[in-house]
Amino acid sequence: MRAPERVRKYFRAIRSGLLGAAEEAVCNHSGLTGGHRETVCKEYLGKVLPKRFDVDRGMVYGFAHRSKEADIVIWDSMNFPRLDMPDHTVFFAESVRAVLEVKTRLLRLLPHSTPLWGI
Repeated sequence: MRAPERVRKYFRAIRSGLLGAAEEAVCNHSGLTGGHRETVCKEYLGKVLPKRFDVDRGMVYGFAHRSKEADIVIWDSMNFPRLDMPDHTVFFAESVRAVLEVKTRLLRLLPHSTPLWGI
């Protein structure tokens, strides 16, 4: 097996594991199920991103704007601080590399055989 095929096989296995973990939520409460799936995504991203980046949840503040609360914020934790408030976390816009929203409904809309992430 050539290296590109081994890499594809590896990521297919990761995809299968993530989809399985996302379905492990045993409750019927949409907020708790969504929170579970956010956690699955955050744990995966925390494993694969360079150590310089951290994965959290919170709001992004810029010079002239403030975001709504984001499910996943990928930020440069080596070069910037974050502000932990009693009920949320604030990230400076300059430190943020990506903001992601986790959507449960997307998985239900995609046919089971549809590849995610191009693999």
